[in-house]
Parts: sequence; C-alpha cells; structure tokens
Amino acid sequence: MPMSIMLFQTRAPPYNHHPAIHNVCPGTESLSIQSDQEFLEGRRRNVLQYPSIVSFMCALMAELDTTFLSRVRYDGDAYFTIFEWGANANPHAHRLYFSREFSQHMDSLKQNIQNCLQSAKDECLNTGQDLNNPLVQDTIRTKVHDCWDHARKKYIEDIRPFYTNWNAGLLEDGKNKTFDFIYDGTSAICRLNMASVIDNALTTGDFSTLNTIYVTVVNGTCRHLGHTGINDQPSKTDKCAVVKKKQSTCKETGKKQSTEVITCKRRKPKPMNKVPTTEPDKHNKKIFQLQFECNDKWFNGHDPFEVLHVLSNADDKAVVPEFLRKPPVIEVSCCQNKDNKVQDLNLEFFSDTGDSATEYVTKYAFKDAIPTKTSNEVLITAMEKLQNGEPINQGAVQKMYNSHAIAGTTSIFQATHLNQNIPHVLSNVNIKSCSVSGLSLLRTDYDKNDGEDYMLPPLIKQFDGRQGTTAVFIEGGKESSQLKAEIQCNMCLHQFCDLLDVKELKPNDGGARFLQFKRRSTARNGRLNALKLIPCHGIRMANPRGKLYWHYCRTLCLWKIPCHKTTDFSPIAEDAESLKKAWIDLFNKTFVDGNGLPPWAYKFWKHHQLPRNNNSDSDSSSDEDVEENQHACTVDATDDNNRSKIKSSENDSASKPSMCVFH
Repeated sequence: MPMSIMLFQTRAPPYNHHPAIHNVCPGTESLSIQSDQEFLEGRRRNVLQYPSIVSFMCALMAELDTTFLSRVRYDGDAYFTIFEWGANANPHAHRLYFSREFSQHMDSLKQNIQNCLQSAKDECLNTGQDLNNPLVQDTIRTKVHDCWDHARKKYIEDIRPFYTNWNAGLLEDGKNKTFDFIYDGTSAICRLNMASVIDNALTTGDFSTLNTIYVTVVNGTCRHLGHTGINDQPSKTDKCAVVKKKQSTCKETGKKQSTEVITCKRRKPKPMNKVPTTEPDKHNKKIFQLQFECNDKWFNGHDPFEVLHVLSNADDKAVVPEFLRKPPVIEVSCCQNKDNKVQDLNLEFFSDTGDSATEYVTKYAFKDAIPTKTSNEVLITAMEKLQNGEPINQGAVQKMYNSHAIAGTTSIFQATHLNQNIPHVLSNVNIKSCSVSGLSLLRTDYDKNDGEDYMLPPLIKQFDGRQGTTAVFIEGGKESSQLKAEIQCNMCLHQFCDLLDVKELKPNDGGARFLQFKRRSTARNGRLNALKLIPCHGIRMANPRGKLYWHYCRTLCLWKIPCHKTTDFSPIAEDAESLKKAWIDLFNKTFVDGNGLPPWAYKFWKHHQLPRNNNSDSDSSSDEDVEENQHACTVDATDDNNRSKIKSSENDSASKPSMCVFH
C-alpha cells in the first residue's frame, strides 16, 4: 500500500530556559529563588557542566512527543525521527509522520478521480455520444477536474486540525497586536510550572493564563526575524542565508554568466494568504507544502499543543501528495475496437521524479552522523575561534559547534515507531555504505600489448579478490568450501554486498595479507542492514544530456552486471572521451528499455526517456538542473599533461549529493 507523508515536524526545546531540563540539574532549586540574572547565569552553567542532561531531557521530550502526544493528535502508525544538535548548539528533533489511515484515505481520493473518468466515459457510451468529439472530451475533462478540485479541498480540510499558520498575537492585518506582550527569553518560561497551570485551567475552566503563555511563546520563538536585505529578503551576511550560484546565458553576448541567488533557509518571508494554498518549497521545487490562512509572513506553522509542550519553536509542514499538486491531464489515445479505429481517454496524474516523498525521507531520516567531540577537542576548537581578550563562555562553545556541525549531525537517536509497539529509544538505523568511486584505468606503456592495469577502489578490489588465491571463506568459525563455491560463481556487485562482509587481515606471524569473507550478520529483528550506494546518483545524474551521465552509467554497470571480475566487461579505450562513450554504450546495451535497473534508477530512466505531456515545467528547467549538477559534482576526466598517462580518473570525493539512494 502506498504510504504518504502526512507531516514534517521540527521541535526545538529552549535548552537554556526550559524548566523540565533545569529541574533535573543539581542545585537548581536554590538557584530558582535568586534574581533573574543570577538564575540565568546558573542555567547557562548547567548547560556547559551537564550537557548529557540537556541531551537526554531534549531527547526524552521528543520521545514523549512522538510516543504519546502525536499518537493522540494524529493517530499515527509510523515515524522517522532524528534528534540532533544544530549549528547554533541547539538540540532539536526532526520527524516525518506517516499514517496508514491517512494513506488509505489519499489512495481512495485518487481512486475516486479515476472512477470519475471511467463513469463519464461509460455515460457517454451508454447515451451514444462519440468520444472523438472534442466537445464531449471537454465535458469529461471538466467533470474530472471538478472531482480533482473536490479531492484537493478534502485534503486541505483533513489536514486543517493539525497545525495553523495564524498568529493569534496579531490582528488580521498582521501589524496591530491583539494585546501587549513582551517575551523575555531569559525569564518568560524558566519559572513556569506547567503541570500546575494546566491543572488549574482544567479545574476552573479559565484558560486565560495558558492562552497568554501560548501567545507569548509563539511570538518570541516561532517568528523568524533578522533579514537585512532589500524587501525583507536576506542578505549574504545573515545567518539564515543560503547562497547559490545560478548559471545563465547573456542574451546580448551569448556568454555564460554566474549570478548569486540568496534565499532564506527558513523559507521566510511567506505570503500572507486569505485562503489555504499549496506552494512549492523554495529550496526543493519538487516538494509542495500546504499553508493555511496567514496574517504573519515570518510565522512558522505549528500545533498549539506542541508549542505548550516544548515551550519554544514547533514548526509543522504538510507535504502535499504529488497527484494534488496540479490537475491531471486527460490524454487521448487510439485503440482498436473491432475494425474501427476509435479514441480512448486515459488519466495521467502529475508526477515529477516519480517519488519525491522518498527523497524527503532519505534526506531527513537518514542523515549521516559525525563523531561526538571529546572535552579536550571541544575546548581546543573553542579556543581556536576566540579573539584576543574574549572569555571562554557559552558563546565560544557555540562557535565551536558552528565550525564542525556543518559537516554532519551528532545523532542521538533515529527511531521508527510502528503499530504502537514500544519505541526504539536512542537506537540507530545502521546502514552499510557501498562505494564504487575511484575506478581508474592506467597504462604505463602504450607500445606493449600485455593488457590493461586497473587501479581499483577497495570495494571492487574485494569483489574481484574473491577469485584470488589469498581469499579465505569462513562459515561457522572455519573455512567453508560450500561458501567458496557460492561466492566464486557469477554475481553482481549488488548481490555481493548484500550477501557478504569482507575484511582484509594480516596474520600474526607477519605473512601476506588476505581477504576474509563471511556471510553478513543480522541486525535488529533478524533483518540485514540496508545498502546505501555512494556517492548518490539522483535524477540529475541520470540525464543523458548531462556531462556526468557516463559516470552514472558506469556506476550502474558495476553495480548490476553479473560477472567473475569487473575486468570481464570494463571497456578499454585509447582516450578519456572514448572511454566515457564506451560506458554509456555498455549501459544502453545492458539495460534495454530500462530492464534490469533498480526501481529507483528505473524511475529516473522513465523520467528522462519516456515522453511526458504534463511536465512542461520540469522540461524547461532540465538544462538548468544539468548546469547545477556540474557545480555539485566535479570529475576530472582527462589531463593532457598527466605523466602517468591516466586514461580516466575522477575526483569523486568532491561530489556532495543531497540525498541517499537505498536498495
């Protein structure tokens, strides 16, 4: 059954001020009776002295949110959750929420549209109307579009109870306040006893105190301010600025030129809408988000219950299903009915990459983690960022986080919650990474005809090494001839990675190194870890017009062609351009009509190879996508002055894909 992403959520507890965090730290009870400034200094000391308490309490709040609050609010079945420290030393959780009931509901809406078309066609045939008549076709299109619009409105109403874009602290004009509020982050929430406030509201029926807390918190934490650019846009120096280079062609000279495009990573400011609307994400045009009525262009969409839980920013977004992004297209096709040629009408829903939701999942739910810093490393890195005369305080530590958090995230847990079972608290999703990068063909002397020498990356070296004399096959703690026969048969690299774990070992007696092959051990619940092919080859790399298309073809050939050794089919050419063409020809010959490709690669193949009538927007931007891809991945394919006469080499480490592909 198709699973639709219902919500993408972010939770960011105020670790300096949240009472639930600091009530656990030693000495807080005596500090709380001090002045606001003394209490603030004490809480900051807690953060620096007891970072494990901050991490645990923030993770626990995210776990309670996922396990209890969200289950009650959304009737959820599954979550992808990651808890991390941001670049500003802010602990926060990202969660992708799924609901089986919601997915079935979306599937039924899509089926209703298909049934509408079929009913309209049956009605025409029963009344003797000709489907070849353009007026009849227009009538059917109108009925289908009305049904689609009804499904879109139904989707909006179904999502409406879960979050809001309306700032209760402002009037409809977005300028005047509903009442005067002052949010002082150092003192507004640190002394709250939320259990007592909620209990008093429920027993007395007076929710004014709770309402005041909510309005004060959202206006102090859920509004993104600080843009210094023109017309409320960010400037290059703003912390939220995302600077990208866009390639364009000058109309006068015809030369390519590069311009900087600056956007806000918080997607602000947003339009102030009077009615709900769907709009493309500013950083990923394949994703559409739903925004309700809005009176504040700086405001994050959020669930009020979640805000009162974390007492800080709670950002919720609905990811609109692809079939509701644009009206479906009614395609006219010819079919044979007896001996007469008649036309038939088929429904084609909007689709960009085929499954953009999967990309969203892999990006946020499976982020790579960087190792945790030791106390000495933290101190050294913080000192490196200090200027003369600056003290070592929390600001210095935050600078340290800024310097290393951009390389990845320090993950505390990545959990999947299914069928209301006990959650996997603080558990990691383990991934086996497989890379075929670095394959280079070298030839030191073109006058000799003694074959070619390949410089192989570790994974392919292990794959080819299973046929060598230094290979040892272990099963049950001893060598196994059965495993040896099974492994040395024809197989593709994908099967090899899925079946085996390989180690290169050196004997204690100082002998030659050897490769040890074992069957892969199981992970949780008897399931093997997922495979991740790196670097990622997304839909842009699969574009036949791209300069790196040969690289995409080579990777898939190495990944899926069965062989004894990769040298059995690896092409040989006299120069780099010929070698690129040889890999593309091998790909086209092996995967005719996309047959044999992995499911994700087959979707890419369909996107680029099959004709599309309803993706004019995507077609117009494909050239720009290719240009952007050249900036994302750099490959040095040839060098006339290479003294070792390298035919093909790459700098694959410079490739930094935005998503991962799982098999």
